[in-house]
Amino acid sequence: MEALVPHYSPVRSCAVGSQITTDCAPAYNQHSHQHRQESEVELYVLELANSPSSELLGAATSDGQIRILDKASLRVSRVTFARSNPNLLMSAGTDGRVLVLGWDLRTAFAGNHHGHSSSSSNVLPAMEFRARQGDRFVSMDVACDDVLVAAGTELSGDSGSILIWDSRASRKTLHTFHESHTDDVTSLEFHPHAPARFVTGSEDGLVCLFDLNVDMTSQVPTDMVVEEEATPEEKATLAVMNAEASVHRVGIFGPSGEFVYALTGSQELRLWNGAEASQLAAYSSVRESLNEHCMNANAQQAGVEAPHVDYLIATKYHAPSERFYLIGGDFSGGVHFAHVSLSSIDYIRSLRTSAHNAVIRCVDWDGPESLLYTGGEDELVCQWSAER
Repeated sequence: MEALVPHYSPVRSCAVGSQITTDCAPAYNQHSHQHRQESEVELYVLELANSPSSELLGAATSDGQIRILDKASLRVSRVTFARSNPNLLMSAGTDGRVLVLGWDLRTAFAGNHHGHSSSSSNVLPAMEFRARQGDRFVSMDVACDDVLVAAGTELSGDSGSILIWDSRASRKTLHTFHESHTDDVTSLEFHPHAPARFVTGSEDGLVCLFDLNVDMTSQVPTDMVVEEEATPEEKATLAVMNAEASVHRVGIFGPSGEFVYALTGSQELRLWNGAEASQLAAYSSVRESLNEHCMNANAQQAGVEAPHVDYLIATKYHAPSERFYLIGGDFSGGVHFAHVSLSSIDYIRSLRTSAHNAVIRCVDWDGPESLLYTGGEDELVCQWSAER
């Protein structure tokens, strides 16, 4: 089996605020660059936004700031990137006034080399997507063609809502869905190839797949007798799946984007066929299984302590190899990779260095350059390169 997760080494890191080889894991090298924010307040790096075609990396931190890093140095140059425009960074807010702001980085960093701007706090957003009064947004994504923007809200009244905008007319809300979820809409992700399709996950345990290409305005013929006509939201709903636990993260993956996954707050992983809403796999003891694999992988290495997975961070789909990966971490800053199939989750390798020394909150994989980015509670954003 072709090795797909090389051994990584930290290249550089920037402060904001054991190599294990298997037949399915090529070797990556570790070079890490660090960026630490000089501040008396402890900062966590909550989310990373990477655009392979851009020299910049976006980092959302626990002080409510968006920090733009130069990939070459990971220095602060001033959080998903638009899919086709590497100069447009999108950020979601929770103040109930504006949901998503689109920042044109060319304007923000005009006249400043590598985005080192001394007046970036005065830059106005290029786009504003208005929210309803009192809404607090906890999830957001941009469609693969950059036209649609959607976001999920916290629980308000008896439901969490999903708002959808057309980025070409950002002040107008196209749709508001409020019937699908009865709690916070914690995660939302658009389909990688179909720009009108997206999936949502909620604290209520439900995972919903929508397609906005359906005719939501069609009327029932007057000569037909129906108890109640479907709402536009019901017409757009392709499938509803039950994760049986609060949903932390959802996504769409597969060669044609045919599969849906959910990571739950209880550290479970579930996989479905999205169009059929049929469950393909349910892994309820992911950490225990991975730790058992880790111990077996190190059993014959005298004096080598087996890696221990304390929590799950993210999943990553590798399109060229059509493989689905699960990434976990430990409380000492280690990163652990596993391969997910319909029958098992198999441990691949661990990255354990001094790059991080606390919980890792987010991971972004820079596929074309074979770079890995991590951000954590130690205020660091680290860049890792693959050993060839």
